[in-house]
Amino acid sequence: MVTSITLKAAATSIEIGKTTQITATVLPADATDKTVAYSINDKTLGTIDAKGVLTGIKAGTVTVTGTDSTGKVNGTVDVTITDPAK
Repeated sequence: MVTSITLKAAATSIEIGKTTQITATVLPADATDKTVAYSINDKTLGTIDAKGVLTGIKAGTVTVTGTDSTGKVNGTVDVTITDPAK
């Protein structure tokens, strides 16, 4: 049974069109199902795939959430998306 999920972004700030990898640390280390589903709070600002790769679409700050297979345990990390033209 998962007791905690901690998310970490390879970069906490990315430019529009760029990506960053989100990684999850699931505890306890011997949990039988360490599956994490990723989602973001604002799909107009970015996209995230099943492997945790976040792509910036529009400037702003997104919160990435990683949730365990039961839907009961989650962790979050914020990533800022910037517009390089500004």
